[in-house]
Amino acid sequence: MIRALVYFLQNNADIKSIAPYRIYPVVLPEGQPTPSLTYQRIASIHLPSLDSTIGMTRTRIQIDAWGRTYGDADELRKVVIQALSGRTINYEGTHIQNILPLSDMDMFDHDAVLYQARTEFYIFH
Repeated sequence: MIRALVYFLQNNADIKSIAPYRIYPVVLPEGQPTPSLTYQRIASIHLPSLDSTIGMTRTRIQIDAWGRTYGDADELRKVVIQALSGRTINYEGTHIQNILPLSDMDMFDHDAVLYQARTEFYIFH
């Protein structure tokens, strides 16, 4: 599921225009140019179907937009939300049925001197 999401983010024209291929798992590598994105899986809940199989899974994903200015981070976050909201993605046998924004948060990393605009999503797959 993560591979499908990252593939979509890397190939979305609006995201590529701001942060071309600057999408990293969990931690932003030191010294990377910004704006950039990081992503991580927070938790997954398996939703069994009536016939006792696994059925759907609801995964909570965190995507952080990073920028030297708050405006850069916030703009990238808005583009990511617009690109993912309600989206269906099919990639290499993975079917993401629906993506819903859940919450937003603004932060500042004093060590890296970067603004962080966080959004969490529910992804059903």
